[in-house]
Amino acid sequence: SLSHGEVHVATQVVGFKKIKFYTSENVGAGDLSLPENEMQTTAYWLTIPSDIFHSLPFSTEQKINGLFGVAYLLHHVSPLFMMCDLHDVGVSIGDNTTGKSIPPRNIPSKIAQGEEQPDFTDIAFEPNIFIFDNFPGGIGLSPSLFELEKELLKHCQKTIAACPCKEGCPSCVGPTKESGKQAKQAALEILISLI
Repeated sequence: SLSHGEVHVATQVVGFKKIKFYTSENVGAGDLSLPENEMQTTAYWLTIPSDIFHSLPFSTEQKINGLFGVAYLLHHVSPLFMMCDLHDVGVSIGDNTTGKSIPPRNIPSKIAQGEEQPDFTDIAFEPNIFIFDNFPGGIGLSPSLFELEKELLKHCQKTIAACPCKEGCPSCVGPTKESGKQAKQAALEILISLI
């Protein structure tokens, strides 16, 4: 199901990495404990019904990889429909039943506020993918996605199908190291089941 409305977005810097200019050599990293940045904004969200999610012919890890792949693709394709910059919108994944957010893949779970991950095997787990305006109060970008949802999902499906990579790349569901194994195949199945 699809919706749009007001959301509360909280972001937090949890660490840093020191990189040398020119060589891109990693010279150190560390954890940080900074307060959250919060804003009220508007969002479009896509709920993947639990029966569809759990019936996909993949392992739980592969389904989650596909979920992150769909989120990556929606985040990168939606600016084409809204005629805005990629950084004008943000993306987040959450569990519809518990209301908890799923931390991005590049944040170790031990750092992600010490919160437990949702139980992805729970039959009630129902993922949401949020595309939100990256401005306090919203600037009217996300409601247009709600109106164009069929075209958006079809374009995402065509993008994955047309991409010549095998496992995922920045042109479709994101780099394999970020999206995980079989993210491309699982993301395609998720999109097919939603259209």
